[in-house]
Amino acid sequence: MFSIVRNLEGPPSCDRKSHLSRIRTLKGEEYAKLDDPAIFSRRNTLCARTASALAQARSAHFNVVAAPVSVDPGTCDPNTFLPSPGAVACEGSESLTGPVTGDVTGELFAEAPFVVFSDGSVNYEVYTTITGTAAGLGTGSFIILEYNGQAAADGTETEKWRVVDGTGGDQLSGIAGNGTAMGVCNPTCTVSFTGSLGIPKTH
Repeated sequence: MFSIVRNLEGPPSCDRKSHLSRIRTLKGEEYAKLDDPAIFSRRNTLCARTASALAQARSAHFNVVAAPVSVDPGTCDPNTFLPSPGAVACEGSESLTGPVTGDVTGELFAEAPFVVFSDGSVNYEVYTTITGTAAGLGTGSFIILEYNGQAAADGTETEKWRVVDGTGGDQLSGIAGNGTAMGVCNPTCTVSFTGSLGIPKTH
């Protein structure tokens, strides 16, 4: 579709005046084909759909305060949560709950497997279910995967996050998004998320 237009330099134009100004160097039959109102109409419809979908994606900043409700020390020392003497690392997991505020408001429940190293640093992932409202998008629930999580021995942490595909419910069906987060856990976690959230037009 629009094979002639794709061969022109620069991004496609979505208004007729700009569209025509970019094809004035074409001659004869090629110009006539590209200037066909039906072709431009189809092109304009595609542009409108793309613009509408992009408009649904918006920057998002939200904060969580999550407190542990259960902890499984796994192979870690149950008192220090460090590896046993001589061990390089240990594994455990915890569950957390708490409020979400900002561009997303509601409550969360999180499951976080982790690996603790002998220096006290931690690598982790978190599956966070949020139930509440995303500003401008609606109310429902969705799951965020927090990955590449790294925490220093003092509890400061950084991570990346993305919405798990297909987990949006109710008005948030089809929600997608990603970003980064940083905060501190000691042991309650106060974390700030920055990125984007949106719902594709097809949903």
